[in-house]
Amino acid sequence: MLIFKYLHILSMFGAVGLVVGTDLLLHRVAHSGDVRAIRTTFALFKPINFAIPVMFALGLIFGLITAFTGQLNFLAPWLILSYIVFGLTFTIGGIAGKWTANMAQEAAASPDDAPSAELTALINQRAPRFASYMGFLAVIVIVFLMVVKPFST
Repeated sequence: MLIFKYLHILSMFGAVGLVVGTDLLLHRVAHSGDVRAIRTTFALFKPINFAIPVMFALGLIFGLITAFTGQLNFLAPWLILSYIVFGLTFTIGGIAGKWTANMAQEAAASPDDAPSAELTALINQRAPRFASYMGFLAVIVIVFLMVVKPFST
């Protein structure tokens, strides 16, 4: 049924928009070094941080329903690759989520005039930035797999 495909696309693009938009914003604010801005922005992000996995879960459910009602082969190579990359995005999201929580905690404990040493260390961590780039790449790969459907017969 076409409605499930539409809901799948809508929820996935909504989730990706939330991830990409907030991730870019959070990193830009963090690198500003403005403790008050960091504290405020990361605190405001908490409800969005809850919504992101919900949106991805809805997208997954609607995608599976779409595959079932469209009589797609759940073991098609392009779908298996999509499952793998989708699973990797949750690992990547875990890295980003931990960094975000730590940033909020350290910003709350940091003095207003300058970032504490702990906050500065978090700001300069490379893993969260690398996870962001890998997350963006994963989105591109999944969109490619969903649109082109390589290795399908």
